[in-house]
Amino acid sequence: MESLEEKIKNSVEEYEKEFANSESLKIYTEISEKFEDLVEEGLTKKRGNNLLSVTDMHIMDRVVFNAKSDL
Repeated sequence: MESLEEKIKNSVEEYEKEFANSESLKIYTEISEKFEDLVEEGLTKKRGNNLLSVTDMHIMDRVVFNAKSDL
């Protein structure tokens, strides 16, 4: 009887072979690499919680929304 670990390993190997030459996978990989380059250049950020935390509120002197600032 095949163990669960062996079944999972075999399934992963089968899907890796199936998608090895996938055009969609190639496109996704290229886009992912371009995105990583943009992150390194500081032009964008990865997704996540980018809100100011309660503990970091002391960093902000004031918050201005939709208004001109003299900063």
